[in-house]
Amino acid sequence: MEYRVQRPDKTVRQVRSLARAVRGEDGTVTGFVGTVEDVTEARQAQRRLRDSEDFLDRTGRVAGVGGWELDLQQGTIQWSDQTCRIHDVEPGHRPTFAEAVSFYAPEGRAAIREAIEQAIEQRMPFDLELPMNTVRGRSIWVRTVGEVAYAEGRPVRAFGAFQDITRRHHAEVALRESNRLLRQLYEQTPAMMHSINVDGTLLSVSDRWLATMGYTREEVIGRRALEFFTDESRRLRQDDLRQLWASGRHTSGLLQVTRRDGSVLDIVASAIVQYDDGGHAQRALVVT
Repeated sequence: MEYRVQRPDKTVRQVRSLARAVRGEDGTVTGFVGTVEDVTEARQAQRRLRDSEDFLDRTGRVAGVGGWELDLQQGTIQWSDQTCRIHDVEPGHRPTFAEAVSFYAPEGRAAIREAIEQAIEQRMPFDLELPMNTVRGRSIWVRTVGEVAYAEGRPVRAFGAFQDITRRHHAEVALRESNRLLRQLYEQTPAMMHSINVDGTLLSVSDRWLATMGYTREEVIGRRALEFFTDESRRLRQDDLRQLWASGRHTSGLLQVTRRDGSVLDIVASAIVQYDDGGHAQRALVVT
């Protein structure tokens, strides 16, 4: 049994007592013999460990991050409670390696196997984002990060973190598609449009701009926009740009640009500045 005792200095200690009965020749109990062990520090360490595990579980639940560990000698896997929740299985579930891999979509199974093999052979950590299906049939995206631990030069276990990134993945896919459509709209708009950075370098141009000026996109991206103006208009345009970056928007007077065939085109350019979250100018969009 375990109980607490108070010492003469009023401090309280936790002790564990073991005892066995001493019997006489006729089998009657004549006394007891035993030991008393001070387990105060051990129980305090156990309480701290439980508190730490509870804390990690709570933070893992809030952050959506779980842990995993693969015993490379036995082939067994241990999942944290949060990792179990992500897979829609009961906390404490101990899958086999084959079962753990089977949760991934077919295109992800080879990737996770190869990542673990490379981590073992080349001592390289891995960081993968893969599709998987849970026990309840939910299709989700997860991020698994891991590395291998060695003992006496031999790989003994792989361990890492596991996170459900479905919302982030879908948001990134939607953003990429939105950017693709916007770029397509921008490049195919019937207007002469281009964008420049604060140094005046061309970042993008519309198809109409290229067709009108007679260039290909590869020939103009990265060049300074002022290169395409006549000498007189270049001086005027420099003043326009100073006003643009100072005020955030500007419409020029009559300017002239030189096309690839040497002919001169009369233009008027209207521009607006795009800022980052800190209020710093990033680029300007110009309609000619």
